[in-house]
Amino acid sequence: MYTYKSKVLSVYDGDSCRVDLDLGMGVWLHNQAIRLYGLDTCEIRGGTVETKALGNLAKNYLQNELPEGSTALLRTYIDKRGKFGRVLASIYKQEGDGFQTKSLNKSLLDMRLAVAYMGQSKDEVMAQHLENVKYHQDLGNIPRQDI
Repeated sequence: MYTYKSKVLSVYDGDSCRVDLDLGMGVWLHNQAIRLYGLDTCEIRGGTVETKALGNLAKNYLQNELPEGSTALLRTYIDKRGKFGRVLASIYKQEGDGFQTKSLNKSLLDMRLAVAYMGQSKDEVMAQHLENVKYHQDLGNIPRQDI
């Protein structure tokens, strides 16, 4: 596991973003795709209206916490990239001169904007997403769709 400061370039969706990684001693890796480790958020394209709404809630939260140009701390988990070539990491928001102790990964899970993901089946993951959709519908964060 390694820890890097990074400059946020963009947030793609609720569980991925792009950053410039500071490797130290003036060495940078630019425009790196990052996948938030250990979780999955609903897709913002495809799926149902409700799952897209949950995916957009997650994306909006991450964009708010990691605005373009902000500094974040990344804690990587493996010394290779994920299956889509992204760096797998937990992300910590800058807070004053340091960084928050709770990762944004954990916050997304705690807020039920994401589900824990460690390679289980798509059906199992979708069932958990649908539970989170209902949770956010009950809170009024996602409108219910008339059938």
